Amino acid sequence: MAQLHPRRSIPTMSLYTDDVVLLCHCSSSDIIVVCEVLMLFGRASGLMVNYAESSASLLHCDTDEATAALAHLRCPTLDLPITYLGIPLTIGRPTAAQLQPL
Repeated sequence: MAQLHPRRSIPTMSLYTDDVVLLCHCSSSDIIVVCEVLMLFGRASGLMVNYAESSASLLHCDTDEATAALAHLRCPTLDLPITYLGIPLTIGRPTAAQLQPL
């Protein structure tokens, strides 16, 4: 998988019990690697990804990249903001309305 930022190390995942957020580039090669890692994890652990309860949010993708990425993903896509562990995830600062439930 390609590094997310050319000069800084940025974490590519967040794990909490059975919730995971994975970050990668919107390229077919990165999406394929993520899918293969998830399959290997399932084989090794006996745990499988529930794609019906999973989602992908595509950021900074052009139309061709998004089309290629969607061909490899087996889950629905959602636009930001999304909620992870009760916290709104967005590109910029969350609005007061998004933070109100916290």
